[in-house]
Amino acid sequence: MLFNLIIRADETLPMLTSRMFERTPDELADRYRTSTSFDFNALAQLPTVMAREFESDDMGAMARLGYMDSPSINPVISSPVLQFPSHALLDLGLLDENYWENKRTHWRLCEGDPFRLFSKFLDDRPLPVEPEASSACDPNLIAVMMPFTEDPSIDPVYLALVKGSKRAGKKCMRVDEMLTPVDITEDIFNLIASSSLVIADITNLNPNVMLLAPE
Repeated sequence: MLFNLIIRADETLPMLTSRMFERTPDELADRYRTSTSFDFNALAQLPTVMAREFESDDMGAMARLGYMDSPSINPVISSPVLQFPSHALLDLGLLDENYWENKRTHWRLCEGDPFRLFSKFLDDRPLPVEPEASSACDPNLIAVMMPFTEDPSIDPVYLALVKGSKRAGKKCMRVDEMLTPVDITEDIFNLIASSSLVIADITNLNPNVMLLAPE
């Protein structure tokens, strides 16, 4: 599994083309190059870690993990899945402070599952969003965690789950069916907190679903 690691001094500015794929093995970088540029459509399909340049002794700097809003040399992650201390990038050896990589704007490709790599750095930290105290568990509600590749009204896997749950007198719900004006991460926590059962579709090992699935 690959993921993008993007470090920038100013996250409102596009990445310098001369800094693309720094310290990335050629065999990996070549997969995401075109004859004239870079394959940002393919890069946007990868999980992405973004962080501002930071000092090695800055324990308050935070990085974000998620997916780019759209393919771009100036990428944005509006709704990160995880936030974790930027220092974890040094602790894991993904950045080398001896080469000032934590203070250098660049874009690289890294190997590994970032959701598992960085989730352990949250063990002693509060979750960014907690379920509302008023959320009551509905004994008939089943939360379904699955990739949003199709609308819930036509997704054949989800429709099969809905049909089966109805036979059991239960109701399935996906987070994209919740019409609430809040962050999707908060919706996920609230849906899980208010459900009596969670079904996770890990067929294709979707990273977002795997993060929510129990070990």
